[in-house]
Amino acid sequence: MIPEGFDALSTAPHHDIYSIEDLRQLIYAIRETTLYEKPVCLKVYAVHNIAPIVAGIARLGADAVYIGTAVLVALGCGLCQRYYASKCSYGITTNCPDLAERLDIDLATEALVNLIQSWSDEIKELMGGMGINTISSMVGNRERLKGIHLTSSELEALGVRQAGL
Repeated sequence: MIPEGFDALSTAPHHDIYSIEDLRQLIYAIRETTLYEKPVCLKVYAVHNIAPIVAGIARLGADAVYIGTAVLVALGCGLCQRYYASKCSYGITTNCPDLAERLDIDLATEALVNLIQSWSDEIKELMGGMGINTISSMVGNRERLKGIHLTSSELEALGVRQAGL
């Protein structure tokens, strides 16, 4: 029943967040509540305007973004989009013991470790190509980043230049 052209949200919306500034305030409130001892991570949906949203999240103090779908695929998920029903036939996103028994924990753990290690290796390779040797030195550093297939307003929000220029 979602009209064509509108984003679908699979979780309940947060009615107290209407802007990146609202999200920034929430991130810093969480940081203060945890005495700055816990990382703040967010899960976002890959909607059409995700680039400025993620840039805002990173500028508003989040330590990480959530990688849910990629993890599900690594664990063997067929992306049947029935997570909310707790009837995952792969045994991954279910609370039903009979279905959960289908998941081979050792194999799933190995697959997840391989995914994260591969991403780590790829990030290190990309960073090396940019002359950067630590993740922390990338925070706030947009000098070497270029945008591809982004609008001028998205490039401005991200603080990067168009690739090829």
